Amino acid sequence: MTYSQDVYLRFYEAMVSFGSWLFYFTLIVVLAGVVGICYSERHKYKASILYAFIVFLCSSFVVRFLAWILLPSPEYLGLLK
Repeated sequence: MTYSQDVYLRFYEAMVSFGSWLFYFTLIVVLAGVVGICYSERHKYKASILYAFIVFLCSSFVVRFLAWILLPSPEYLGLLK
């Protein structure tokens, strides 16, 4: 197996596997808690933190969802037998 095939397999596993989605949603919950704490206190940058969280949430979910839909499976490409 070539290096690029190995990289594709790892990328595919990271984007599509159930464990990575579980880790992603856990990360979102933790970040939402941090944003909630910052937003409830008199924090100087609470609007910026909330904006950055919303941008991260939307962009990362769109990228992961598109990768989940559009990436061809390794079996289809002949990388796994």
